[in-house]
Amino acid sequence: MRLPADYTAQRPGEYVFTLDRGSSEYIYNTKTLAELPGRALHQKRNHISAFTREHSYEYLDYTPDMLEDCMLIQRQWLMNKGLEQDEETAVIRCALENYVPLGLRAAVIKTEGEIAAFTLGDMLSAQHALILFEKALPQYNGLFQLINREAAARLFKDTLLLNRGEDLDLPGLRQSKLSYKPEYILEKYDCRLAHPL
Repeated sequence: MRLPADYTAQRPGEYVFTLDRGSSEYIYNTKTLAELPGRALHQKRNHISAFTREHSYEYLDYTPDMLEDCMLIQRQWLMNKGLEQDEETAVIRCALENYVPLGLRAAVIKTEGEIAAFTLGDMLSAQHALILFEKALPQYNGLFQLINREAAARLFKDTLLLNRGEDLDLPGLRQSKLSYKPEYILEKYDCRLAHPL
């Protein structure tokens, strides 16, 4: 069972709660991700500048005819990681095929004549969005930073907070998420009975 952190104080002695750091979610100020201000985020701006010096790009709202291009990005991303097809691939395909009835928002970055990155997210409330998936072709330095910024600056510009999900206890993913300076981390806990029946 997964519960929010404040639940722990409501049930003293009944349950044992253990922090599940890998499932805790990173919450960011949308404006900060869109503008990348200050010294703390200068490396992100530098990566984007390196990309834009070498490549022109277009930000486009996702349309159904872009599905196979996005799935190609997913396959290339998996190959780059040395992974086979996985469950995530099927979920991404289903989400992109059904983004309108599901109420999702999606966009792509096109460069060098090809769709090279995509982002897909959902509105959790009027002021809070969740990035579900974000992928980019690994051969383009700075493209991950660019699609991240564009998602905040354009796709979810009408929100205050952007939830970029968990890090799954993957050190590289954790470092990347922390490097964007989250507003806070929404801690998640595993829960079990203190005295099983």
